[in-house]
Amino acid sequence: MDKLHATMVKTCDRLLSLLTGPHAVTDPAAAEAALEAIGLLQTLEGQLKGAASHPGIDQAALGRFRHWPEVSLHVTDVFQVLREEGLYRPAPGGKFIQ
Repeated sequence: MDKLHATMVKTCDRLLSLLTGPHAVTDPAAAEAALEAIGLLQTLEGQLKGAASHPGIDQAALGRFRHWPEVSLHVTDVFQVLREEGLYRPAPGGKFIQ
């Protein structure tokens, strides 16, 4: 999980920079998408802490996002590592990450 943790931290740092850095986004929708992505990372962290009893990611618990296309782009690297480590599989017949 070291690679996953490092990827999540890097993604969160990038998102925080988008919100508060010198070149922070000014578009309200882009800012909201970054906040939603941070929320998604928090949800994933909570699920992963409980992974010993039920490994994997519960897609239903991830919730719905107003800006899903943008959120999914923000967290693509994290979901790639989750797939590599066998902790995430898209639902049959559908894709979670676009």
